[in-house]
Amino acid sequence: MAELTEHELHFLYTQRIDESAVMDCSWMRSHGYKREMEQEGYLWCIAPKSCYAGHRLRSRAGHCIQCDTARIAFVKRHYDRAYIYIAGSLELKVVKIGNAIWPERGVAALNSRYYGGITDWVMLYHAKYEEAGKI
Repeated sequence: MAELTEHELHFLYTQRIDESAVMDCSWMRSHGYKREMEQEGYLWCIAPKSCYAGHRLRSRAGHCIQCDTARIAFVKRHYDRAYIYIAGSLELKVVKIGNAIWPERGVAALNSRYYGGITDWVMLYHAKYEEAGKI
């Protein structure tokens, strides 16, 4: 198994990713490790090849999570258990579909942030899903 460097361990710690959640794909071919990660349930891996900056940590899609940490949040949101909600404005007759861990707070935030120039957002529907980002 490939060992994580001190730098990689520190990076994982700062991103709240447990090192046990990282699959060792360093010995695999590039096109095969993504399928293997999906079968094993891993979101992160040590890739067979480094990126242009020399990083080895990748998402299941093959993106360097060290070069672009926003990908970590995107992946976590995609696979997290969360609510899918539909909020609506009666005044302007529009709807918004989103996902949230606490949908009631999401609607309150829409109103307090004047989202879309609207302040009468109400919850029309919400349901909890595993891997809500897939929905």
